[in-house]
Amino acid sequence: MKRHPKRVSLCMIVKDEEDYLAACLDSVQGFADEVIIVDTGSKDRTVEIASVYGARVISKAWEQDFSKARNAGLERAEGEWILFLDADERLMEGAPEELQKYMGDPGISAMLLQIRNVVGNGESQGETVHPVLRMFRNNPQHRFEGRIHEQIAAAIVRNNPHARFHMTEAVIHHVGYKQEVVLSKKKEMRNIELLKMAIAEEPDNGFHRYNIGVEHLRLGEPEAALAAFRLSRQMPDFDQLNYAHLVIKYEALSLQLLSRWEEAASISEEGVQRYADYTDMWHYLALCSAYCGRLKKAQDAAERAIAIGTAPLGYHTEAGMGTYRTAYLLGKIFEALQDAQGAIRSYVEALRHQPDLLPPLFRMCVYMKASGQGAKLPQLLATRLQCTDAAAALKLSAVLALSGCEQESYAWTKLQASLQKEEQTKRELLHASELLRNGDWSGLPLLASSKEKDTVSAVWRKRADLFLAQSQQARRTEIEKKALTAVRLLLPGNDGW
Repeated sequence: MKRHPKRVSLCMIVKDEEDYLAACLDSVQGFADEVIIVDTGSKDRTVEIASVYGARVISKAWEQDFSKARNAGLERAEGEWILFLDADERLMEGAPEELQKYMGDPGISAMLLQIRNVVGNGESQGETVHPVLRMFRNNPQHRFEGRIHEQIAAAIVRNNPHARFHMTEAVIHHVGYKQEVVLSKKKEMRNIELLKMAIAEEPDNGFHRYNIGVEHLRLGEPEAALAAFRLSRQMPDFDQLNYAHLVIKYEALSLQLLSRWEEAASISEEGVQRYADYTDMWHYLALCSAYCGRLKKAQDAAERAIAIGTAPLGYHTEAGMGTYRTAYLLGKIFEALQDAQGAIRSYVEALRHQPDLLPPLFRMCVYMKASGQGAKLPQLLATRLQCTDAAAALKLSAVLALSGCEQESYAWTKLQASLQKEEQTKRELLHASELLRNGDWSGLPLLASSKEKDTVSAVWRKRADLFLAQSQQARRTEIEKKALTAVRLLLPGNDGW
């Protein structure tokens, strides 16, 4: 057996990565014994930065093939283990220690890490999580395959049919799918072109079809994405593929984006039958069922997702599935069912998972107001939520005001002042409540940045709601009151997103 003088070789391919490379290399300090960087034509300071970190830099012309570039680095690697990262990725704290626990096990051929992809931008930023094979034993037979979305697993299994792939909890943080990064690098169009070349070379490769579907989704082309995912599902041995669950999920997502809700519900139903512990599919089933008007089925599916919680390791998932996002969805389903207790319970659950999330607060306020129970809000919020400082209390005062509950905002602020034990906090809230009593809302957070507080549309919306509220109070039967609640909930407003 070949003896390796080094334990871990970090292998990378880069081009014009001066904004990201240093953070990546910082994250492997003390873990990687050597760094090998294949540069495919950088014109910025990338090579200079790599040299500062002591990396061995190999210049190689770009040949429209990621595997060729990756393999050029592997040829020079001396470590027992290969770790490969992109420049816009970094190992998170604790990852080296997690990986070291298994490096001494001779039965392990490769390790999967959990990659957290930051997606979107600004307020719409989210996160997806899924396992990726990023560390494997150095062996001349282990070489990457595929022009794009290159893979190493097949080569490892060919070399050792009994190879064991170990799932770890080590995390890679990836910022390359943030909107500004994607736009600056024009990633989608580059990937589309490479995938078209790959499909021409291997038309029966379902993985290429799946990946081009993902790129079409990122480009906002759900019709093309749907066609690609359906072609991927027709490939032989689809059920045995480790990404099969994701193809089905993205097929359902494509249909949602096309507003084909019945079809999306059907695919989601198939998804939960195939993968009963896959949280994301239960969340999708809840969402699609709600859009189709099957509210009890939607409630059951959302509650199932929450019971599972975050999807087990091995599934691709999105932040909030089974926790705050599903709880928020369940709250809106209870709103449609006009179940006040269920809605409030769900929104509080969403806040328990994500305390700084504003939409559940807005929906609680909007629902209670629309159902004619706005006066109960200050006491209700005080029993469900604990504000330990003035800033937190005033933030909720602002949410109440922006939800059209000005009187309740004043009452809440005054109530919070009476509950505080710290004198400075009490004085601050009492002062704020006096300002609110006199109609001065300028000191509240969020209101200063609200663009529609006094717009014409906001004024007319307020008048419409006032008329509906008066009509609601005049109704005698419960069914009439609930009908007007449903109408009031349809009025556009600030949801806090």
